[in-house]
Amino acid sequence: MEWTRKEDEKWAAAFKLHLVTTYDPPKGLADQALSEIHETVTKADKPAEALFGDPRQYATQLAGPHRAQRARRRKAYAAVAFALTITIASTAALRGLDMTSLWFWIGLLAVVFSVVNAVVLYRDCRPGRTPR
Repeated sequence: MEWTRKEDEKWAAAFKLHLVTTYDPPKGLADQALSEIHETVTKADKPAEALFGDPRQYATQLAGPHRAQRARRRKAYAAVAFALTITIASTAALRGLDMTSLWFWIGLLAVVFSVVNAVVLYRDCRPGRTPR
């Protein structure tokens, strides 16, 4: 992509650098955004800074929805890890208990709950899936 002004080229480089290194956007988002920015700058015949403002702020604005989705995914992965930890701890505690013990059934219920929770969270957090 050829920029007509050197300042626009610097703006685009700062935008892409900030977007990619700070927010880790989905593949192709940075190039698609730069393509649209280039088209707008070319049609308007104005500097990118005048049309879009500070490149870092524009990158932050563009990354907003993707950043929230990734944060939800990270929280869900942490919840899955916690559920699996409870499952492992509960199964270890269950080994020494008699099946007639109340604690055995409480521990077994914790194991079942943790496994179901982990499966549901994992299904909701696969890439490309929109959370409910």
